[in-house]
Amino acid sequence: MVKKAKRKRMGKMPTDLKRRWKQAVRETEAEKDDIMMAGRAVMAARESAKRALTRMKRERERQGLSLSDIRERTGMSREAISRMENDKAPNPTLKTLQRYALALGLELRLSVSKPRNT
Repeated sequence: MVKKAKRKRMGKMPTDLKRRWKQAVRETEAEKDDIMMAGRAVMAARESAKRALTRMKRERERQGLSLSDIRERTGMSREAISRMENDKAPNPTLKTLQRYALALGLELRLSVSKPRNT
């Protein structure tokens, strides 16, 4: 026999606390669109970095270069390069992407466009 947990009711919420709670909810609702837009921008940037890193990894492998070769050319550790290439949510700096691209003989380009899903 499985026992169900009983809900424990605490007393009524004090009026002042209830008022502050409602105010916090209103403020959060007012900021919701901005928060969602910022979150979408972060996710888009991660996806863009992920695509660029996938292309650079493919190019590294096409050129027959090892992680050690890239380490020598960039000064970055093998572990850092591997993490960057394989991370599901990469967050490299532009300087790091530029160093990696140059090590492969590539040019890093930054562009701005409208999101695909709008």
